[in-house]
Amino acid sequence: MLVEIIPLLILSFAAAVLSNPIKSSPRQLRDTVAHSRQAQAWNPYGYTTSRTISLRRSPHDLQHSSRALRKRATHLTASSDVEGPGLLQAGSTFLRATGASFLAEISFGSQTFLSVVDTGSSDTWIVHNDFTCVDIITNQAIPRDRCYFGPQYQPGDEFRQIPDANFNITYGDGEYLTGPVGTLPVTLADIRVSSQQVSLPNLAAWQGDGVTSGIIGLAYPALTAAYPGTNPHLDRYCRPGGQLQNCNQIVYSSLINTMFFEQKLTAPIFALALSRDESNSGNGGYLSIGGIPDLNTVGVKSPEFASTPIRILPQDDQFRYYLINIDGLVMLPAGTPIPEDSRWQAQYAENLTNMTTAEGNITSSTPAANDTSFNSTSRAFPTSEPTSYILDSGTTLSFLPSNLIYRYANMFRPPARFDPSTGFYFVDCQAQVPPLGVKIGGKVFWHKSMDLIKQYDYAGTTCILGVQDSGRLGGVNILGDTFLGNVLAVFDLGEGVVRFAGRREYSS
Repeated sequence: MLVEIIPLLILSFAAAVLSNPIKSSPRQLRDTVAHSRQAQAWNPYGYTTSRTISLRRSPHDLQHSSRALRKRATHLTASSDVEGPGLLQAGSTFLRATGASFLAEISFGSQTFLSVVDTGSSDTWIVHNDFTCVDIITNQAIPRDRCYFGPQYQPGDEFRQIPDANFNITYGDGEYLTGPVGTLPVTLADIRVSSQQVSLPNLAAWQGDGVTSGIIGLAYPALTAAYPGTNPHLDRYCRPGGQLQNCNQIVYSSLINTMFFEQKLTAPIFALALSRDESNSGNGGYLSIGGIPDLNTVGVKSPEFASTPIRILPQDDQFRYYLINIDGLVMLPAGTPIPEDSRWQAQYAENLTNMTTAEGNITSSTPAANDTSFNSTSRAFPTSEPTSYILDSGTTLSFLPSNLIYRYANMFRPPARFDPSTGFYFVDCQAQVPPLGVKIGGKVFWHKSMDLIKQYDYAGTTCILGVQDSGRLGGVNILGDTFLGNVLAVFDLGEGVVRFAGRREYSS
């Protein structure tokens, strides 16, 4: 899930304020040169690692998950540069989506928990056993069980709290947490970090799944959320391009950064093969640290990977998210079989950026609701230039530019309908699905039809699209689990690229 976009200023007095200071300048995962180099062919053989763990899928509670995966429409465009905890106030607009999270087993000292694997944030935290649960809208204290956490961490001698410091984070769905920070031995995928900075939230506005106890943040250290002092109302951050003089956020080495670059415990690569779980068996796919999973195990179609550099956000000066440019989207008429022929895909990949619809280039402004000029028989819809997307395993749906999602929604048979009260596109659960492909690094990766229609209610009579309008998120495009469930994604932090391979149909 996304955290608020926050450019950081490390104050010179931070180390003096903390008697056991938080690291304020961890080694960057890779320099700009590596991130800007052109994508190259990559041979995956030799990168297979035994440090591969099976992921679980959280329980598919439709009623609860529809609350838990709300998206705040203004979470990346709020005008204020200075805010304390509880950014989500009563009256905020929500978007709803159903779905479940992908969970990994992680140990904090001698205690083991299930936590959400999240490439859209950087902090690794586990909820304190003496926490206060607050309502996400009213900010008033409510019974603990209404935060829906799994087991909670019981601090012992192994936790070394850092004095005069606090953790304070708000995620893109409006959930927020605050609490103490400190160090603990942490083990993930059989890799043990002897002393890792973590957070133990003791105040939580949370809507969990009743199973998970925290989050494993796998993004860049620049997104970590530690601050000097113990009063979270004094914590200040800024967004890219904002005023920086009042920021007091303190960057520290995230878990993945410590493993890869601080303690150099393994090669700087991790890989995700997320799996949908229609049978509710709990199978969630695989996470590999230090390499990639066995290609046959995860059902990779071909060892030929597509690669694309990791990018910096506009008006920013450091890496935060796994932001990539896609070459375009391919959309085919409803009912068309997904093309498997590589020559067909190569032809469309080559011509994609030259293709237009009957009314001209589709990257023009968003059409009006009564626009009837849409041509449903068009073969494909490109973007006229590379478009940036954040890869986020903590977001169930994907979010596409407004003009593209409008046209794609109209390609369903019957067409999907936009609901202004929720900001989401709904669709008939039995509708014919137009194939959707994402072109990355010259290759087209197709979604399975079942990922593009998501059940919204228990009766199975109401469904939403698996891709939605990023205009409701301030124009931030996201490739979430809808897309990631169809590929093996390799995050090569040593080279500064993300690599993708398509997966065969797998048993869920």
